[in-house]
Amino acid sequence: MGVRNFLDGAASICAALFTFGVCGVPVWFTSIAVRADLAPVWVYGFAAALGAIGLILSFAFLRKGMRGIAPTRQRQR
Repeated sequence: MGVRNFLDGAASICAALFTFGVCGVPVWFTSIAVRADLAPVWVYGFAAALGAIGLILSFAFLRKGMRGIAPTRQRQR
């Protein structure tokens, strides 16, 4: 049971890193594009929303990872 919880936690941490990357990279490049005048300033709002969603999901997956819960489950097996 300990190994399964460890692997479930590792999967959740990998999901957190993946979520952070999927949401963080577009936010980063959007901010660069706005600073370079390639995109209008109002795009910051969408970038902030995507960044907030990414942070919330990443912290939720990290919390699951620390408890040994798989990313697709609500409780431990």
